[in-house]
Amino acid sequence: MYKFIGISHIVFTVNNFNRNIPEYLNTNFLKPETYIFDHSKIRKPLLRNFSNKISKIDLFKPKYRHLPSIELIQSENSIKRSKNSFGIIDKNLTKPFKTNKIIKLGNQETIKSYFCPVMNVNISNETKIIDSKFGLWLKVFDFESHYKLFSEIFNLKCGFKDDFIAKFKTRAINLSLSPFEIVLFRSSEKNQFYNDDLGFSTIGWLSRNLLDLKKINSFLVTDNFNISFNKKKFIAQFVYNNCLFSNEVLKLTTNGKN
Repeated sequence: MYKFIGISHIVFTVNNFNRNIPEYLNTNFLKPETYIFDHSKIRKPLLRNFSNKISKIDLFKPKYRHLPSIELIQSENSIKRSKNSFGIIDKNLTKPFKTNKIIKLGNQETIKSYFCPVMNVNISNETKIIDSKFGLWLKVFDFESHYKLFSEIFNLKCGFKDDFIAKFKTRAINLSLSPFEIVLFRSSEKNQFYNDDLGFSTIGWLSRNLLDLKKINSFLVTDNFNISFNKKKFIAQFVYNNCLFSNEVLKLTTNGKN
């Protein structure tokens, strides 16, 4: 059984960032740490444009206990994921953010949001679709495949599921291991988006073990690779199908060994 501890970070792909830090990140996160990685061999099948092979990352660690870390990764692409297909829920969000945009989520659910153009993401603070203070909502075409990946492989707790919605509970890896929820909505819109397309691109997971599979239904699993943040060493792998977002699984290691 795979033992996922929780979400270590969420990733947004951005273009022409130029240190123009979005107000949402300025308000709720510390100054970013910058990293550059060359995982081009591993990332190649996840990229639309191989000129984005070098990962240039700004890592924002949270100021507050209910938040996960957020990464912004640079891209030369101009293709954007549909901004109405995903969003952040942060119930501590306050002024100067005006959540006056209404998005239809499906099955008669709606949500009010503030739009952050740099991250190409809607951010909401008032909703009943989650019980926790922080979470994500995602519209996915391959709804059942994502449900099985989260419930059967990642072993996330599913609190509710019907033909249109699946709600999962996990933890954010922060000082308090705060509750984190993911809500999947079934979408009829089939898209093909890569990690270097703009907007929400990846969920990073901390796990006690890595996947020993190469294919999971519609998802592929990359070879393992090494990555380090702040002298902490991890072995990682991507789980992806190039539809909306990918999953990065990380295992903390000692001297790069399993």
